Amino acid sequence: MKRILHVWLCLAVALGGLLLSGSTASAAPGNCATAAWVLRSADIVNHSNGAAIGKVYTYVNSCNQYWAQIKLDKALGAGQWANAFVDLYVDGTMDGRLTCADVHGSGEVSQGKTSCYTGYFGSTDTGITYQSHGYVYNYPSSMFASGITQNCSRWECI
Repeated sequence: MKRILHVWLCLAVALGGLLLSGSTASAAPGNCATAAWVLRSADIVNHSNGAAIGKVYTYVNSCNQYWAQIKLDKALGAGQWANAFVDLYVDGTMDGRLTCADVHGSGEVSQGKTSCYTGYFGSTDTGITYQSHGYVYNYPSSMFASGITQNCSRWECI
């Protein structure tokens, strides 16, 4: 059974990721195929007690679009807000950043909400990688939780 599953997963990668792996994206930016998957994820960790309170994700879809999403385990309370970021690196040097608050993002996470996503970067160039960050704050701007994914392209991580 494990071997059959492994063959299916390898086939899915070879066919451009049409079979979803991990969690699916809840909202795929852009006008692309809906097949999207988690490239990398990381826990959002409360700095005061080390507890995981959610996750930050780097997604990729079949059109080579990359974006970030933060998903918190419970809705934010009064005086709290959160944001996700996706950074683009060209040959190891940061070359761009998008956030939930940008024009193509869904807006920062505010009281009563649990999630937001950024706009997307699209590229098939080699030497380009993506890394996502998630931060949770108390007003006015005191960060109390964060998480960061590994820096990866579709094919490898650095």
